[in-house]
Amino acid sequence: SYKTCFEEDGTVTQSGWRNKDKGTYVVSDDGKNVIATFNDNYLDSAGGWVQLENYEYSVIYGINTVENCLYASYSQEFEEALYSNAEDGQLNKLR
Repeated sequence: SYKTCFEEDGTVTQSGWRNKDKGTYVVSDDGKNVIATFNDNYLDSAGGWVQLENYEYSVIYGINTVENCLYASYSQEFEEALYSNAEDGQLNKLR
């Protein structure tokens, strides 16, 4: 599983099985989406953590106020790169 943390200063981190990704986010003007851009990304390999140079991806998190959760939709760049096994889906609030 993956953990995504949004900080008040506009930064976001996502970590999971073999990835540690950092970036920034903004809330859309209509308040229905959070748009995150991850541009400081690391992959765990046999030799340890390796920074993925010149690799950036985005995620649009749809805000569901009824269920108090987000729905993540990853960019095509993310899906084609195959650096992670994270996938589109619901994020439940833990804190």
